[in-house]
Amino acid sequence: MEARFLIKNKIEQKLLEVYPTTNINGERFFLNKSGVPFRILTLDVENGALVIEYAETWEDGDLFFIDELSEEEIYKAMLAEIEG
Repeated sequence: MEARFLIKNKIEQKLLEVYPTTNINGERFFLNKSGVPFRILTLDVENGALVIEYAETWEDGDLFFIDELSEEEIYKAMLAEIEG
Protein backbone atom coordinates (compact mmCIF):
# COMPACT_ATOMS: atom_id res chain seq x y z
CA MET A 1 0.00 0.00 0.00
CA GLU A 2 1.27 3.46 -0.86
CA ALA A 3 2.55 5.67 1.95
CA ARG A 4 -0.18 8.26 1.42
CA PHE A 5 -2.88 5.67 2.12
CA LEU A 6 -1.08 4.34 5.19
CA ILE A 7 -0.67 7.82 6.64
CA LYS A 8 -4.29 8.70 5.80
CA ASN A 9 -5.49 5.60 7.67
CA LYS A 10 -3.34 6.39 10.72
CA ILE A 11 -4.52 10.00 10.84
CA GLU A 12 -8.16 8.94 10.47
CA GLN A 13 -7.72 6.58 13.43
CA LYS A 14 -6.45 9.50 15.52
CA LEU A 15 -9.33 11.71 14.34
CA LEU A 16 -11.81 9.04 15.45
CA GLU A 17 -10.60 9.64 19.00
CA VAL A 18 -11.43 13.36 18.74
CA TYR A 19 -14.39 13.77 16.39
CA PRO A 20 -17.74 12.05 15.92
CA THR A 21 -18.61 10.81 12.45
CA THR A 22 -21.58 10.87 10.14
CA ASN A 23 -22.39 9.37 6.75
CA ILE A 24 -22.97 11.56 3.71
CA ASN A 25 -23.90 9.74 0.52
CA GLY A 26 -22.60 6.52 2.05
CA GLU A 27 -19.17 7.92 2.95
CA ARG A 28 -17.78 8.60 6.42
CA PHE A 29 -17.22 12.22 7.38
CA PHE A 30 -15.96 13.63 10.66
CA LEU A 31 -17.74 16.50 12.39
CA ASN A 32 -15.59 19.27 13.80
CA LYS A 33 -16.53 21.03 17.05
CA SER A 34 -18.81 23.40 15.12
CA GLY A 35 -20.56 20.49 13.39
CA VAL A 36 -18.94 21.07 10.00
CA PRO A 37 -18.45 17.76 8.14
CA PHE A 38 -15.05 17.01 6.66
CA ARG A 39 -13.06 14.08 5.37
CA ILE A 40 -9.48 13.31 4.49
CA LEU A 41 -8.60 12.60 0.87
CA THR A 42 -5.39 11.44 -0.76
CA LEU A 43 -4.03 13.09 -3.87
CA ASP A 44 -1.94 11.33 -6.48
CA VAL A 45 0.66 14.03 -6.88
CA GLU A 46 4.42 13.58 -6.77
CA ASN A 47 5.19 11.62 -3.57
CA GLY A 48 1.55 11.93 -2.46
CA ALA A 49 -0.41 14.42 -0.41
CA LEU A 50 -3.40 14.58 1.90
CA VAL A 51 -6.10 17.22 1.89
CA ILE A 52 -9.17 18.01 4.00
CA GLU A 53 -12.41 18.30 2.04
CA TYR A 54 -15.32 20.15 3.66
CA ALA A 55 -18.82 18.90 2.83
CA GLU A 56 -20.53 22.28 3.31
CA THR A 57 -18.73 23.83 0.34
CA TRP A 58 -17.03 20.78 -1.24
CA GLU A 59 -13.87 22.84 -1.18
CA ASP A 60 -10.48 21.56 -0.17
CA GLY A 61 -8.19 22.94 2.46
CA ASP A 62 -4.40 23.07 2.47
CA LEU A 63 -2.32 20.32 0.90
CA PHE A 64 -0.16 18.25 3.23
CA PHE A 65 2.72 16.68 1.31
CA ILE A 66 3.89 13.46 2.93
CA ASP A 67 7.48 13.93 1.79
CA GLU A 68 7.68 17.32 3.53
CA LEU A 69 6.01 16.60 6.88
CA SER A 70 6.03 13.71 9.31
CA GLU A 71 2.79 11.92 10.11
CA GLU A 72 2.58 13.76 13.44
CA GLU A 73 3.24 17.14 11.80
CA ILE A 74 0.49 16.46 9.25
CA TYR A 75 -1.91 15.46 12.04
CA LYS A 76 -1.19 18.61 14.09
CA ALA A 77 -1.46 20.87 11.03
CA MET A 78 -4.77 19.25 10.10
CA LEU A 79 -6.14 19.78 13.60
CA ALA A 80 -5.16 23.45 13.39
CA GLU A 81 -6.91 23.80 10.03
CA ILE A 82 -10.03 21.90 11.12
CA GLU A 83 -10.53 24.07 14.19
CA GLY A 84 -9.02 27.25 12.74
